[in-house]
Amino acid sequence: MKLAVVFFVSTLALAQRPATTSAPCSPIAPENTGVITIKCPGISKEQWQKMFAILNTILANTSKLDEIEKQINNLDPTAPVITYFYNGEQRISRPGQIIGGDPSVATHKTFEKMQAAQSANDWQSLNAICDDAIKESPKWLTPYLFKGLAIANLGKPSEAVPLLEDVRKKADGNMDYGPLVKQADELLQKLHAAGY
Repeated sequence: MKLAVVFFVSTLALAQRPATTSAPCSPIAPENTGVITIKCPGISKEQWQKMFAILNTILANTSKLDEIEKQINNLDPTAPVITYFYNGEQRISRPGQIIGGDPSVATHKTFEKMQAAQSANDWQSLNAICDDAIKESPKWLTPYLFKGLAIANLGKPSEAVPLLEDVRKKADGNMDYGPLVKQADELLQKLHAAGY
């Protein structure tokens, strides 16, 4: 809030136009809560109304700005970043350290369940497994591919196409998802050939 008011006042100073204020408080006083009237010759009433509308919008959203500031202050640059391989193994990265895949993690076990459901052509189970996997690990892209396959085989190819196109786009260029890109391309080619 203080930044917006200071910026506003400094903008007036840069414009080198005389400004006057009249109100129970000054626009640069901390915790300003009064009505402010600012008169500057050479600026139309419409321009001032637009400027005040912008300032009021900024001031009205200070709670959002405060929340963003809290989130930024809580960031830990040394916190681990978890990414996934196609098969669900995790890569955990920290500054100066990369820990490779771990086949014992839950996502890898989920990958094995998805493969088993696909092999059995159990599309209902595959769809349910994928929904759970997406909820648990939304950054892991493989469940989106398998979900697209499941819903296409459940008679909803028009729902599968945008899902597959989106996951294909997100995985493009990521060598860890090479098999996903290939499978998505093949499935999309079949669906597009069928008119979807």
